[in-house]
Amino acid sequence: MQPIFLASELPSLGNVSDWVVTQGKYAITIIIAILLVKFIFRQELGRAIGIALLTGLTWFVISNSQTVFTAIGNIFKTIFGS
Repeated sequence: MQPIFLASELPSLGNVSDWVVTQGKYAITIIIAILLVKFIFRQELGRAIGIALLTGLTWFVISNSQTVFTAIGNIFKTIFGS
């Protein structure tokens, strides 16, 4: 008797990494929104602007990590010459 296979292929972790990145973006957005509201109500606009800029940078690094690490690697190649 032949065994019956219900799965067509083995699971991969490719979709898991996409899910983690998406959930990370959501978590950062929620935390930053809370901090922005807190700083605006305390009238600490300098901190609110700083948090907004840091959020944009963090969001960009998470979304385009390959691009960022390639650029950093190129800078190190230029400095250390390899």
